[in-house]
Amino acid sequence: MAFHYDELMELSRRFNKIVRFKGTVMAGTPSFNVVDLLPGIKVSRFMGILNGTTNFILTRMYEGMSFNDALRLAQERGYAEADPSLDIDGWDAALKSIIISRVFGWRHSLENMEVRGIRDINIETFKDKVVKLIAYADKDTAYVKPIPLERSDILAHVNENLNALRISTDTLGDVMIIGPGAGPIETAQAVLTDLMYIVNNGVVF
Repeated sequence: MAFHYDELMELSRRFNKIVRFKGTVMAGTPSFNVVDLLPGIKVSRFMGILNGTTNFILTRMYEGMSFNDALRLAQERGYAEADPSLDIDGWDAALKSIIISRVFGWRHSLENMEVRGIRDINIETFKDKVVKLIAYADKDTAYVKPIPLERSDILAHVNENLNALRISTDTLGDVMIIGPGAGPIETAQAVLTDLMYIVNNGVVF
């Protein structure tokens, strides 16, 4: 979806089929699909925590673990792959950001994004703030990188392997969504969400 969104949407129009892909971002937790419930809404930007692996690692680091020990624990619990590069270097969150951006009508790609992960992060350099791997995009800009957040920011308190998305809108202001972003049951919920959308829109197989 991140690399071939336009092509897939064109094929869906040509063959009169619906392409649904909720499970690509935040599993079954609502994310970009929340706009389906808000007709006429205009999104100006979004920012969030889109990778549960890095969020789990940062949570453990704030509890005193080293990066390597936190990564090892994430792997033991099944949150991180044997090769965790896509997660800890920011690429997984970047691809999810591109998918959200395309749904909102913005044409971002990896080539025009700043992407930095948490591999070499030193949280002690950010006094009185909480560092999170933040994905951000508006019409003109997109990035994924560690950002020090004020402790008053709700995103600063999203811990463990949870995901979060803050969508800024013209009618409701900021809409915040927090929930699990991965897992077999959570992903099954995404599949069910997409299936019910297809059924309710009268597609005949």
